[in-house]
Amino acid sequence: MRLRIRRITALLLVAVIANILLSFSAGAAEGKAKVVRVGWVDAGYSYKDQFARRRGFSYEYLQRIAAHTGWVYEYVEGSWPNLFQMLMNGELDLLSDVSYVKEREEHMLFSNLPMGTESYYSFVIPENSSIVPDDLSSYNGKHVGVDKSSIQSGMLRDWAARNGVDINIEYFTNTVNEAVDRLKRGELDTLVTLDVYGARYQIEPVNKIGSSDFFFAVNKKRPDILNELNKAMFAIHDEDPLYNQRLTDEYLHHTKTNAYVSPDLEAWLAKHDTITIGYVDNFLPFCSRDKKTGELTGVLKDYLEAAATRLKNASIHFETIPFASTEDALAALKRGEVDSIFPINISYDDGEKHGMFPISPLVNTEMTLLVRPDTPVIGMPNMNLNVAINTGNTSYENFIKDRAPNWNIKSCSPVEECFRMVKKGEADSLVLPSYRLNQFEEMTDKYGLVHMHTNQTMGMSFAVRRDTPELYAVLSKLVHLVSADGMQYAIASYAYRNHKISVMEVLKNHWITVIIFIVSIFSVIQFLLIQKLRDERKINEQQQKLISVTRIAYRDPLTGVKSKNAYYEACKQMDERISGTEEPAFAAVLFDINNLKLVNDTQGHNAGDTYIRKATHIICQYFSHSQVFRIGGDEFVAILERVDYERREEIFREFDLMMKHHAEKGDLAVAFGYSCFDPKNDKNIKAVIERADNNMYKNKKLLKSKMKGGLPGA
Repeated sequence: MRLRIRRITALLLVAVIANILLSFSAGAAEGKAKVVRVGWVDAGYSYKDQFARRRGFSYEYLQRIAAHTGWVYEYVEGSWPNLFQMLMNGELDLLSDVSYVKEREEHMLFSNLPMGTESYYSFVIPENSSIVPDDLSSYNGKHVGVDKSSIQSGMLRDWAARNGVDINIEYFTNTVNEAVDRLKRGELDTLVTLDVYGARYQIEPVNKIGSSDFFFAVNKKRPDILNELNKAMFAIHDEDPLYNQRLTDEYLHHTKTNAYVSPDLEAWLAKHDTITIGYVDNFLPFCSRDKKTGELTGVLKDYLEAAATRLKNASIHFETIPFASTEDALAALKRGEVDSIFPINISYDDGEKHGMFPISPLVNTEMTLLVRPDTPVIGMPNMNLNVAINTGNTSYENFIKDRAPNWNIKSCSPVEECFRMVKKGEADSLVLPSYRLNQFEEMTDKYGLVHMHTNQTMGMSFAVRRDTPELYAVLSKLVHLVSADGMQYAIASYAYRNHKISVMEVLKNHWITVIIFIVSIFSVIQFLLIQKLRDERKINEQQQKLISVTRIAYRDPLTGVKSKNAYYEACKQMDERISGTEEPAFAAVLFDINNLKLVNDTQGHNAGDTYIRKATHIICQYFSHSQVFRIGGDEFVAILERVDYERREEIFREFDLMMKHHAEKGDLAVAFGYSCFDPKNDKNIKAVIERADNNMYKNKKLLKSKMKGGLPGA
């Protein structure tokens, strides 16, 4: 009996201990991040680059969702059919890029919001002006071609019925190439097809007929994942309503953010109203400490001042802490000493490895190479070059990895050591943002280096830890709220402010000349030394002329856009493309600032310069992906390619409405005219420019007829 009691007591004790351990384990598990099994298809929407970093449309979308949900992904790689079957079998939790078909609802769940959309437009040849976007009655009686077996054929019929348009639909079952040929021969008035075909066939979109979506698909047995997924996607689109379109622009070929935060974020901000930002010191024009006051200066100062008052239903306060390098700031973020850091350029893959998320870029800057004057023209990213980068600057390292993966990085410290390495031939170049060139003007002159533009940009972003999804959501919203207010113009303003040099700095940089001068006074061979100094002066003047010519060749000092010399070079390159086998798809836009002479005559040239800079900012805001040149006092040219070319009709329409509105208010108005390249008739870019110029003068007369009396902006 005693033995039996002991055994029962022992069993009860073991059961109690096991229950305690299980409860402890369950409690610990509740605090862990949720692991989500996600399918990975190494294809166009998701892929790995040569550094084995995950990239792509779908991957970035997944990372953005993880920023809101706290998920940790377990990637299951395989072919699309196998992964699709695994999802239906319950062996996967999540799969991206799945088109909705009603029959699939039996086997899987679909996100409430689509990942992306492909659109269908009616296209015409550039010479066709009989169909007008704003007058749908212009379609009446027209012959419209559409693929008989496509989804857009039904959309076209519905669109015509919905808008009361009487059209002659001509179905084709052959290739799009043949349909486009019929359009160009005049057998069709317009062709309805995918949006991506416009640039490929040099045909112009007129009206959007319809679109089709694709979604995230979720394991039928995991409604918990679907619920969190839907919340995250709604939050993403609350921060950035056009997020899907931004991903499409970036990987496959701007509706303002509202100023209200969700109730959850409002409550979170009430407890965390002070956000600590770590920034890189001595990094103007982006950020630095003022030497006299010790306070923050640079574009970060302007941004934080604007962001602090931008939310309508919450208050926020920022405190800033300087760090010597990006590397130091990143380490402080990891340790939890700051809530966020700026500026940083880092990929999502590196961010995932470091336990952080980058926010959408606040500003973008063109990257410039500093090279010896005898360096041959460098083409990114194909040449194998040795590039000097200041130790600890991970942003520049990531720029090289993304834009020129064949280049070899040589770390050096301090920055002047990088200049010395290039001068001595130990490195081919060093890389700097174009907005920082003024900060290193003296050093550039000292080592006899010149600028070489890469035509590549780098985004400067905030970053937060991955365990702070609320902060990520707030900063993402603020970036999109404030960036439209002119951060790019602010950065240009800081970049071109005068850089004062003390007498001691001059003596330090020219101490050899000082010593030679003193020795020459007491030397018996004074004449020879003077002659030698003259020879050195001539050489130095030649180098200075070369450096000066290089500086002014590409950048207009007043506005920060590209100069007239850069315009001539761009025209020459475009003519070479036209005369070759390529048929480039581009448009030229001519701009002329109304009433600049009146402002100069009545308010003075300083006011006129401000007037020009304001007009430049407006032009660059609308044509943000295009090369913009200042070719005269009040004349500008933009060359549209890729994204801006594909969206040109929308951009021109919005710009025209804004300028008419300005003219009617008596505010600053910029006349413009544009023309698209016609490969059949245009032998060079000059013909395109001349048409655009004629259209600009017509627009100028129209704006002047709407202009109120008085000075613009008065």
